[in-house]
Amino acid sequence: MTDEEKLLKALKKLYKEDGELLKIEASERSIAFRLGIYLDELFGNEEDLSVDCEYNRKGDKPKALVMKRYTYPDLIVHKREIHKDNRMVLEIKSKAKYDVGFKHDEEKLKAFTKEKPYKYKIGAHIFITSTVCDIAWYKDGKVKKRDFYTINDNEFVPVDRHLTKRDLRKAGHYLAKFYLPKSSRGADQ
Repeated sequence: MTDEEKLLKALKKLYKEDGELLKIEASERSIAFRLGIYLDELFGNEEDLSVDCEYNRKGDKPKALVMKRYTYPDLIVHKREIHKDNRMVLEIKSKAKYDVGFKHDEEKLKAFTKEKPYKYKIGAHIFITSTVCDIAWYKDGKVKKRDFYTINDNEFVPVDRHLTKRDLRKAGHYLAKFYLPKSSRGADQ
């Protein structure tokens, strides 16, 4: 199973087991914590990797990027204290009212997937609500793919690839605002 497939599997389990957190609009930290548990089941047990929430260490120093003095991602999958196997960095948003926060997350994902010593193999910007789950996938500091899903009875249903950015936004797919050009159509699925 690829790392992307593992993330999707963990997200699906989050909807199945903890969908009520999304329905009551719980904090992003609560959502990230539960997602981290499901990622740990997939990565930690199989590959001796750690899943950490808001981890800000680089050895004995805080993580620092060129763009910010100190910063920390919502979730990471990695081996602690070494940078040989930085597998995944995640930024999660559950509310569509923080444009500045979205832009900051975008900058962090670009940097964490490109800059040494971190250079995570993949990054994902996730917008998650009880009705939609959107993912912008990063590699080498760039968005490589965008997936938009509607949630129906806790099941992921890929959106019609021919929907316009405007249609996606009307349906609650907030990441379309940041990751699709004005005249573009749907996901890269």
